[in-house]
Amino acid sequence: SDKLGRPRSLNQATQRGLPDHHVFGLPTAKDATASSCAALVRGSYLAEDQLPDRDLGRCLVKGRRNHLTREPMGVPSVRTDRVPPPPREKRSVASFINWGDDASVNSLLSPGRFNSLGVEDVDFRRLRTAAELNNIFRGAGHTLPAEA
Repeated sequence: SDKLGRPRSLNQATQRGLPDHHVFGLPTAKDATASSCAALVRGSYLAEDQLPDRDLGRCLVKGRRNHLTREPMGVPSVRTDRVPPPPREKRSVASFINWGDDASVNSLLSPGRFNSLGVEDVDFRRLRTAAELNNIFRGAGHTLPAEA
């Protein structure tokens, strides 16, 4: 009895004593002063209303004006002024410091094949000495010939 995609009567009009053809809500305005959605999106601002405010990016309070210096003032958003701690050690999840080496969205949605084992993709691209490679293969249970 209830057809998908078809309006159905919930008996709201009949419960209040309204006629069957009653529609809730305001009718669309027909006069020129009413704004349409398109007019609201496009905007009808004057050119001087679109200009930035006088205080945008600067303090206008006397005695507290910002001074331009060679060195930046304040703390940068990405902390390149300090040496970050190693990523796998001593970094709290609750830390609000952005070291600039956080994982990207791509690496979060599709992590590397060996990330669950603690091996990052960067570890595969790192240059290693012959002695380091021999130790890695020995640790995996393989022996390399001496000339390799």
